[in-house]
Amino acid sequence: MFSELLKRKNVKQKDLASNLLLSQSAVNLWCKGKCLPTLNLVPKIAKYLGCSMEEVVLSLVDVQENENSKELNFHFDGQEKMREVV
Repeated sequence: MFSELLKRKNVKQKDLASNLLLSQSAVNLWCKGKCLPTLNLVPKIAKYLGCSMEEVVLSLVDVQENENSKELNFHFDGQEKMREVV
């Protein structure tokens, strides 16, 4: 989860929000999995956290692997949407 990434990087929601010129409540929604940041913010988030864009994106989705494929569970507005990646 995104909140776990912030913890690992020792970054507070309010500090990230301030750097991105967003409200803390926006970042809080990402941490709760209620919505996702816009794609143009992903590189900025990655740069601020000192990690890859892939790490940011994967922290925003649940990745569940089974034997033959991966299922990416995207959470948006409290509804779960699944996409299978072979």
